[in-house]
Amino acid sequence: MSQVQRTTSERSLERQLTLTPRPQDFTQRQGETKQHPVSSLSYPSRNIAKTSQLLEVDVPNILDGQAQHIRNLQNTVSNLLDRNKFLIDRLGDKIEESNSLRLKVSSANQELQRTLDKMSVISDTMDNLRDEISELRLLQVPRATPRTIIVSKLLDYSTQNPRCPDGDGTHTVSESIDRRLTTNLKGTLDTLLSTDETRCLCSTFERWFGTDMLQTIALVTCCVCRKHKFKQYLGVAFAAPVDEFLTVFPRSGCTSPVCSECYLKAVSYSLDRLQESCWTNKGPTISISCPCGCAGNGNSINDRGFLIQLLRHLGDEKLEIQKLRTYDMALQVMRILDSINPPLARNARDLAARIHRKMVVNGLMYSPFDLKIRDLDYDETGFPLAPNYQLVQLHDIEYAGETLRMPILTRLLRVEKTPTECVVCTDSIYDVCYGHIDQWIKVCVEFDGDWMWKLLLFPQKLATKCDHIIDFCTSCLQQHIQVQLETFGRGACENILCPSQGCKRVLTYEEMQIYAEEETFSKYDEYLKIEALTKMPSFMWCLSDNCSNGQIHDLILDSHVACAECEFEMCFSHQMKWHDNLTCEQYDSLKETGDPDYQETQEWVATNTRQCPGCGINIQKDEGCLHMTCKICQYEFCWECVGNWQEHSRACRR
Repeated sequence: MSQVQRTTSERSLERQLTLTPRPQDFTQRQGETKQHPVSSLSYPSRNIAKTSQLLEVDVPNILDGQAQHIRNLQNTVSNLLDRNKFLIDRLGDKIEESNSLRLKVSSANQELQRTLDKMSVISDTMDNLRDEISELRLLQVPRATPRTIIVSKLLDYSTQNPRCPDGDGTHTVSESIDRRLTTNLKGTLDTLLSTDETRCLCSTFERWFGTDMLQTIALVTCCVCRKHKFKQYLGVAFAAPVDEFLTVFPRSGCTSPVCSECYLKAVSYSLDRLQESCWTNKGPTISISCPCGCAGNGNSINDRGFLIQLLRHLGDEKLEIQKLRTYDMALQVMRILDSINPPLARNARDLAARIHRKMVVNGLMYSPFDLKIRDLDYDETGFPLAPNYQLVQLHDIEYAGETLRMPILTRLLRVEKTPTECVVCTDSIYDVCYGHIDQWIKVCVEFDGDWMWKLLLFPQKLATKCDHIIDFCTSCLQQHIQVQLETFGRGACENILCPSQGCKRVLTYEEMQIYAEEETFSKYDEYLKIEALTKMPSFMWCLSDNCSNGQIHDLILDSHVACAECEFEMCFSHQMKWHDNLTCEQYDSLKETGDPDYQETQEWVATNTRQCPGCGINIQKDEGCLHMTCKICQYEFCWECVGNWQEHSRACRR
């Protein structure tokens, strides 16, 4: 700020110098200066002196004024900055309000456009109706309908201008149309009429409908088909049945008008979708999405009797039977899937749907909704009986890195038209119609598992390794495996052959796992484990009479082992009950010589005894001299040299 003040002061000084009033004799002096240039040199010194005197008086005042002026400018700038910030904030608020208003205007425009579109549709429809009415009145169009006649009368009644085409009511055309209107008015509303029939119905309107009936109906636009149809109010006893918006249809939370025809189409579509959704749906309830397309929860139907009443409005008995059977079959599938314990996971249900769909597409299976399949049995009242759970097989399938328990509806599999006779049991068996075995593998290989072989009634898995025709059924193969194991026990594990005559191929572990019954395979698998364990060098069975356990023992220290199940002590080396107080070496010594310490005894005898030269018996020397006499043979000998005592007595004494 001091620099600013200084600069300002200098400029003020220059301005002050500039504004200093000239002396009165300045002109004369200037003239004198021009005439006498030499004497003009004294003027500036006098002027500067006067100016200096003025500055000494005015400079402090000027500087104070400039400083105050600067402070005023700074306050003004600060106020302007604050005002600018306030205006920026106000501008931001106005912009947000403008954007909000713009969105509201856009939404209002869209809503207005939709309303205009609806009004346009209604206007077009009304124009078409009015055109039809005008043409009907002029009787220039011979192809009118009872609907247009009723609409014409309704419009005339609503405008309080009742009119009727010219006619005295004496027309004698065919009475069939009049009879049809009397018996089924709603079903004949859109029947095309000839010119004479139109004249007749206009003249006889009071007889087949009546002006009083117009009080019970109104034109309502269906939100689905966008057609104007009759809405008839309840509680009018004399009203003719022309209501096209039946209230018996369930609608949860939606009030948009939907005509009976559009609702029945939605019901029919939902029933058709059951062919796919029954695999994943749970429970006997079917869901019908709202026909108007709203985001509601839809409508649920879980009453078969109500569904029958609903389908009767279709007016087609054959279609009614087909839709009802679709519902019944879907319920059967859902009940079968729901009855499986433990419950099926969602991915298992999806996989079951994919497998069945693929097999249907490839001609290996019928669709459960094919009318040719008669799986449904009905009681006397027409309701389906409980599903046949024996027609379902559960198989483990490897898919996406996990094992899924999946149901197969075996009743739907296509079978051969001619049976195949088993050479063992001579039964005639209708096997699955799979064509060539390679085609069957190609269809099923996507879903890995032994299920593809278990579905077939002949063990075709063997045909991939045997060079002969598989002419024996799976049941006979199961019995063959069971008999072999029961007869030969563990010895049959590695010697179960293919039962075909002349085939010497041993069945593999995978084939045994596929075709042996569960209990038989468990026994077979246990035998294999026993054989494998028995061949291990450190395995031993428990020798207790009351225990059948076996285990692998640690033989690092000694052969003394004990059963982990019953703690029975055994000797692993001798495969016997443990020999108490004897080591294995002592037991071997006792068994061979009768002396558990035979070696030590022999060493002691060799060290502490001498053999009698006479009879060879070992003699132990106690205290005394070297003269030994055998108590057995009385032979006298020297203990030191074992010589005859008489000959060596002196020499040994030293």
